[in-house]
Amino acid sequence: MQNVRKISWRRIFSLQNLPKFGLVAATIVSAILMTFYVEQHASTGGNTPIGFADGLFWYSTLILWLISLILTSLSGSFFIGQGAMWSILLGVMFVSTQKMQYRADPLLPEDFMLADQAGTLAGMVDSGKLITTVVLVVVILAASIGLHFYVRRLRPPQKKLRHRLLIRAGAVVVLIATILLAVQPVYLSIGPGNKFLGREMIFWSQNENYQSLGFVTGFIYNTRPMHFAKPEGYSESRVQEIVKKYKSVPAQKGERVNIVYVMNESFSDPTKYLEDADDPIPNLHEVMSETTSGETASSEFGGGTANVEFEALTSFSNYYLDGMPYLYYASHIHDFPSIVSTMKSQNYAVTAIHLSDSKMYKREEVYKNFGFDQFIYDKDLDPEAVKWANNYISDETGYETTLKKLRDTDRKDFVFLLTMQNHVPYATDYLELLSESDRATANFLTELEDFSEKTLVVFWGDHLPGIYDRTKLPGSSFGKTPLFMWSNFEIEKQNLDTVSPIFFNQLALSMSGAKLTGFQKLMSEVYKTNKVLTKQLLKFYPVKDNATLEDYRMIEYDILAGKRYSQDMGFFE
Repeated sequence: MQNVRKISWRRIFSLQNLPKFGLVAATIVSAILMTFYVEQHASTGGNTPIGFADGLFWYSTLILWLISLILTSLSGSFFIGQGAMWSILLGVMFVSTQKMQYRADPLLPEDFMLADQAGTLAGMVDSGKLITTVVLVVVILAASIGLHFYVRRLRPPQKKLRHRLLIRAGAVVVLIATILLAVQPVYLSIGPGNKFLGREMIFWSQNENYQSLGFVTGFIYNTRPMHFAKPEGYSESRVQEIVKKYKSVPAQKGERVNIVYVMNESFSDPTKYLEDADDPIPNLHEVMSETTSGETASSEFGGGTANVEFEALTSFSNYYLDGMPYLYYASHIHDFPSIVSTMKSQNYAVTAIHLSDSKMYKREEVYKNFGFDQFIYDKDLDPEAVKWANNYISDETGYETTLKKLRDTDRKDFVFLLTMQNHVPYATDYLELLSESDRATANFLTELEDFSEKTLVVFWGDHLPGIYDRTKLPGSSFGKTPLFMWSNFEIEKQNLDTVSPIFFNQLALSMSGAKLTGFQKLMSEVYKTNKVLTKQLLKFYPVKDNATLEDYRMIEYDILAGKRYSQDMGFFE
């Protein structure tokens, strides 16, 4: 006990340590400025940034301060740590503002999972702002490194290197643990109608969620592990009850016809959103008036194509999910049940055609898991035959490729065509691009009218483009895009009104007279009471909870996060 040294507060607060306290104070002031900078630059559609009087401002400051201290500890330098932190924030805010500009959607943690596709995305950013950001980062890092060595020359380290490394390592461990504890209150507050520091957490729209919580807390909200809540009573016996229940519904007389899905990038009807706009899609308006048509209740705005694609090909809804299913589920689950696997089991030739890079959203892995026989993408096309529009391969080229596939195949075809010509960056000629899409689609249907094989075409726009002012859109119109189902044989015309993409498969197979799987029979029952299952439209299309919807949720959980009992029981065959 005699060897224990007493803490000398006089020594701790001596003039000798005053510079150290000054550096700590400087990191706090810097963190306050960081929060102010981040919240001012992370606008999500005209919202008022959180201010000094808001508890969230100081919570965000705490998080940024802790991160900056970690970088300071890792580098062993106040100047380098602060320079690195500001450089990271500049880069993150550049990406965030670019995403907001083109997609009207905030930056999410899952966006960084697409970092390996930066080359593909490079053409979608403002090159002038990118250069400015890079120059600022270089200047900040150069200045911070220069200051570090200048001060170090004036005041060389007094402790040995090993001692300094141990202190820094210990500090990093403590700081990381502190951050993990600091984010727990956010995670524990997540839930419909819940609040954090007086601000509502909004699960149905991350755009609105960021407006409510601010950028830092909104980002933390989305860092929680991907979680699909297990439905109450989930078990093998419960799944078996569902499988037996819907297998007992009499099957239709199957008739084999070609089925072509066309998901047209950013295709919309401007006459519904722009005042005094001339009609750029007169041909398709005429088609829609003569055949089964309605509007797609898209879950996305300005981007998020893969999420809509997931719903349309699998019939599983994003309503129960928080992240990007292509990245979290479809790219990892082998033999993923989908319309592709359904058609393949019926001896269809199943082909995906994407007029761009094959790696976006891990499509190569996803399409393999879905069961596509062939994936045709930009590098597979004959360069001399490709036509261009808006620096992308044109819709016309996509339709020509589809027609060639239909003519060359000796079996019935299921073709999924994903177009690109209306993609960001949206030029001032967006309306003209729509006109070109309109003409190309009309010509495609004309070609199919004389085609010898019966063919059904399901056409829809994946989401509205970012050129529309999201804040001025009628709430009930959010995400709605044109939808029609056309055939070169007689089918009963239906008014689909507004429908979620999860029902396309069941509708297409029913219209063609094809056999429905047990799962598609379940979808037919869900469709009767919940045609729209989209979080972003909950205010206008409230979900009607019932036994059928609970059966559907149970099956979706079973495939995405459960034991996949239903697939083993042949529910998708």
